[in-house]
Amino acid sequence: MSTPEKAPEKANRTDAVPRIFALVSGAWLAIAGILCWQLSPEGRSAAAILWFVGLWLLSVLDIAALGKTLTAVLGLAGGEIQEPEKRAGAAIRAFYWGFVKLACLGFFALALTKAEAAPGIGLLLGLGTLVIVPLAGGVVWSQRILRNA
Repeated sequence: MSTPEKAPEKANRTDAVPRIFALVSGAWLAIAGILCWQLSPEGRSAAAILWFVGLWLLSVLDIAALGKTLTAVLGLAGGEIQEPEKRAGAAIRAFYWGFVKLACLGFFALALTKAEAAPGIGLLLGLGTLVIVPLAGGVVWSQRILRNA
């Protein structure tokens, strides 16, 4: 009887992970957007915010694609999926999210080659999303797991 009680608890912890990272990325959008507006050179705040928001969107998509790719690959490698029909679907899902991740890297390269006239603060805070969101989201998530353990 104790096994059915633990299954929903694990499911609730797993379902909360995307929500935690979404909240952290939204908080970073607000905080860094204000910083970008305040710290950008006079008359360049609109361009700095535009670059920041564009790189923030690309970074969040990149992080989500990485998470989805790893989830699909670990599901395949871990033996969670036994039926051949479901394994094929999981493999296609892994390839799809891997392609999205690769496309994000290409768009980062394209954006950075076109960024010679972009305000530095917008670039710094936009690319900082790749560090801040996983780091802060991981800290919040791990504290939540430790509190519930």
